[in-house]
Amino acid sequence: MRRTGLVSVLAIAAATCVALLASGCGAKPTIARITPKATAQAFVKAVKEGDYEAVAAGYDYETSARRANPDWGQIPRSQRNLIVGKLREQRAREVEALTGMMLGDVVIGTPEVEGDRATVLLSVGMQTVALDLIKVKGFWKVLQITEQQRQ
Repeated sequence: MRRTGLVSVLAIAAATCVALLASGCGAKPTIARITPKATAQAFVKAVKEGDYEAVAAGYDYETSARRANPDWGQIPRSQRNLIVGKLREQRAREVEALTGMMLGDVVIGTPEVEGDRATVLLSVGMQTVALDLIKVKGFWKVLQITEQQRQ
């Protein structure tokens, strides 16, 4: 009888843990989603709401850092952390600059996907922003944002 009670308690505890994980409790907010379109939608929503923490968590800083530093593997971990920190600051300024533009109606284009890379165009008035995405561990993250003039 005691053993059955212990098993029941453990089963309830395990089910509670699974439910908490599924609901995202304790997880950092992020715009990274399982499709490029969903990531673009989450990006626009987060920028409009001023949720820059979620936007920042949706970037793939390491890929950007590797691109800029071909010798990434030889750079000591502490220096790599500094490089990623600088990238975070730079990306935060870029997103902050877009905030005013994103206040209008944003048209999210159809994603162009090639393997683990995708581009989604966001249009507001005469401005277009290309959201370049990369798939990392099943989620689409922002690699870079490029403003473009529409013709």
